[in-house]
Amino acid sequence: MELLLLARFDRPYFVQAKDDWARQNQTLALEHADTLRGKLRLAVKTVEDALDAQERQLHKHDALIHHANGYIRALLRMATPAELILISSFVRPRLAALGFSLASEGPCAVQPIGLLGLTKDATRDALRTNTLTTIGSVVLPPIAHWCELFGGNLCAVGGYNGHAVDTMELFEPSLGEWQARPRLAAPRFGHSVIVLDRELIALGGTSFTGVISSTEQYDIEAGVWRTRRAMTEARASFGAVLFDDRILIFGGTGLSVRQLPVELASVASYHLPSNTWTDCAPIPVSCQSMGVVVLNRAVFLIGGQSKGQAMNHVLMYDVAADVWTPMPSLPAPVVAPAVTVFRDEVYVIGGFDGDTNPVATVARLDPVTGSWNVRAPLATPRGSLAACVGAGGIFALGGARCWLLGSPTDLVERYDPLADEWSPCPPLSAPRAGLAAVAVLPIGSL
Repeated sequence: MELLLLARFDRPYFVQAKDDWARQNQTLALEHADTLRGKLRLAVKTVEDALDAQERQLHKHDALIHHANGYIRALLRMATPAELILISSFVRPRLAALGFSLASEGPCAVQPIGLLGLTKDATRDALRTNTLTTIGSVVLPPIAHWCELFGGNLCAVGGYNGHAVDTMELFEPSLGEWQARPRLAAPRFGHSVIVLDRELIALGGTSFTGVISSTEQYDIEAGVWRTRRAMTEARASFGAVLFDDRILIFGGTGLSVRQLPVELASVASYHLPSNTWTDCAPIPVSCQSMGVVVLNRAVFLIGGQSKGQAMNHVLMYDVAADVWTPMPSLPAPVVAPAVTVFRDEVYVIGGFDGDTNPVATVARLDPVTGSWNVRAPLATPRGSLAACVGAGGIFALGGARCWLLGSPTDLVERYDPLADEWSPCPPLSAPRAGLAAVAVLPIGSL
């Protein structure tokens, strides 16, 4: 029989909240803690597979091993002082072999001491310089998945409030308030933001000068924005996702040779290690203001607008084969929705209907059955909003209550997928539509 040992974490992540909303958030997050044991096993297995691969390609896999090590560190901090987590005798010795110090018996403090003798700074450097989400043949869960498990801070970047804004705000759920962060170098809306471990990359959008191709990179710990290589063409209202070691850019609004707005069907791939752009198979139809997410090693393009018409199409892009495949359509056409993935299910939130009216509809795609299910609606209909996964559920931020960018709002709501309920959260510091939002790990978690 497999023996079970008790381990107590000496560095709790969750803190006592000062208001009812924060306490509710903590309760919801702790309800997810029962998955820790299985996730910890997966993380350990991931590192072990990487160690095997390292014997063949030492330099190539070294940074990736520490990437997985960071995930294990984060998992080991997912508890309150009073919570006891069961770690089986199967996991315990393997953790110790990987560089984690465990007491010999009874309740103990788990202290990550690093892999291969790397210091904390060296581990972070390795994370910054490598963005792959696979180690050997094992696929690492996306950062959003880990933010769901043990809590992530929300970042709201840019947007529109009568003009393009350069604002960035950070929301820490345990504190229940938004805090200002360094501003973008270029105000923008209709842009995309990608999370790269401890960095954010803001791409394209519309600024004071019109549609832009510029990109910026934000170092979360240093608090500094830096310029990166621009996209190959100016784009706004497009889709962007991180896929392994590359950023994929889909459609949007670009500029013609006469510098007039034009819908795009083009797809571009930015290879991070080599800092180069390449073209991919175009979208079957030009479109803008759609949702784009990654699920099960494929990219899903959802809704949007094409030639002035709202779309209900759903297309799947096989990255490896560079091929597009149609999927079951949405229940109704939608423009400028927020789209995100929670526990391997796609959620399409809000947007505008075919008559340019804002909607509060929420639809969920089950990838196994391929069917769409209607879920609890937003409290306030709106489009051009942003959504991301955080502790306890999905957050919907900002948006417009009139077509595309009209009547921006500062509303923030959180959706609990288990209860199928929306609840209000502290609002943004100012109304914003066309913003981007992502969840990032707390600085102290790696």
